[in-house]
Amino acid sequence: QELTAKIAIIERNKTNVIELKNTLQQLQNAIISINSRIDQAKERSSELEDCFSEIRQADKNNLFPWRVD
Repeated sequence: QELTAKIAIIERNKTNVIELKNTLQQLQNAIISINSRIDQAKERSSELEDCFSEIRQADKNNLFPWRVD
């Protein structure tokens, strides 16, 4: 009886460990996905900053004659 109960406990623990491992893997995958999206957003932000910088420079050089102050 006691041995059977201990085996059952070990089996439950094993199942819990496997479930925890799977949950941790899902969490890791989610973090990787979020980091990838952050990197993409940073890249896009940098591209927009470059674009705005070019527009400001063109404005300083009066390349927008139709602009009204």
